[in-house]
Amino acid sequence: MFNHAFAAVFAAWFCCCWWCCCFHCVVGATDSVDDANGFQDAASSSPPAGNAEDVLTGTWQTKLPGLNPAVGNGLLGWVVGSDSVFSAGLFCARDDGVIVRTHHVTRARIATPAALRVFVPNATSLGVMLDVRRAVVEEQLVLKAASATGDIAITRRWYAHRSRPSLLVLELELASNASAPAAVQVSFQTNTTANVSSQLTLAPVTTGVPPTTSALLGRVTKPEPTALPINISVVATNVPDGVSVPAGGGSVKVVLLASIVTDAPFLPFAAGGGGANATTPSSPNATFVQAANALVAAAAAEHNSSGALLQEHVSAWRALWDHGGVEIVTAAIDPHTDDDVPTAGAAAAVAAAVAAAAVAGKQTPPAPPGRPVRDNTMGANTLTLAQQVNASLYHLLMSTREDVPYVVVGRRGCCPVLLLLHSAQRTKQ
Repeated sequence: MFNHAFAAVFAAWFCCCWWCCCFHCVVGATDSVDDANGFQDAASSSPPAGNAEDVLTGTWQTKLPGLNPAVGNGLLGWVVGSDSVFSAGLFCARDDGVIVRTHHVTRARIATPAALRVFVPNATSLGVMLDVRRAVVEEQLVLKAASATGDIAITRRWYAHRSRPSLLVLELELASNASAPAAVQVSFQTNTTANVSSQLTLAPVTTGVPPTTSALLGRVTKPEPTALPINISVVATNVPDGVSVPAGGGSVKVVLLASIVTDAPFLPFAAGGGGANATTPSSPNATFVQAANALVAAAAAEHNSSGALLQEHVSAWRALWDHGGVEIVTAAIDPHTDDDVPTAGAAAAVAAAVAAAAVAGKQTPPAPPGRPVRDNTMGANTLTLAQQVNASLYHLLMSTREDVPYVVVGRRGCCPVLLLLHSAQRTKQ
């Protein structure tokens, strides 16, 4: 078991580093071409905010969409722009039957709700970034007008809310030019290429649906062998036709939510308990009630205080990172070799920690609280290593949580590089 677990962790780290390099080093496209998800390849990237080691920048991948950044909170996982969302514990019987496998089950695919696949027609992407410290994916766009004063700056931001685990969020922020003489009407469109999942049988809910939302209720079409079907509900914000952006540098913000709840077993916040360990069927309607309540509560929090959802999410991730991890702190460059070397301050801090640990009779120095203070002159080699380490840790953290005994991965789905971790955990169970 040790060998399998070690191999799984090593494979996940290696693949995440490879993903980090590929996404960060994408060559900018010379032409903007709409891809199947309504996105555009970017000709350039906006400079990221925050620490460089925490931010990966690039362009939307059309030839290798699996390299696009992903968001997850340990319950839900989604490669941004893809047509599939995956939920921890939502298993179904395999339907390919081509290759013999030890476990004849797979992750059930959830078609991505329309609320997450909104775009502005004719807007040009300026770049995409994944901030692993805040666990958000952001895209900067511009909607050009005949005159530069009429240009509209647009930000699309996606995240899987960490402290509201059934929630996926898309925020759109639109701002006019400071010299804009009049308000501008901007229209929204929704990409509809997210095909209905054959692994789920869903039907629209017609009663009790919160205002300005739509809902689907159903269950796994082919449950695991000898298992009861897992019920699922998807409640999402209806996409508006567009918004009016005020003149003179005015701005407007639109928040679209998708709430997904299942009754998969072992989930402390699940409604009921279907799946392989259930002995009696649960009520499908229970998942709808919980999904609807989660969306209503989130919408109310955002309405009462704009930005509340994002602040909650970022705070939860800050606490997660501060709990422990790996930090790369060497930051200086040797001018003779162009290699990264420890700064005097960093070396002294390490020496002091080792000495203190030796006095206390410990073999390793204690971990400092929170993030260590780093120099601002991080070298190129150290920066690359720090980005790879942080991206790897991000994928592990976004795929797990303390109260969920599963890993959010999917065959050809979210975080496929962690499939070995999932397999090892299922074997252990």
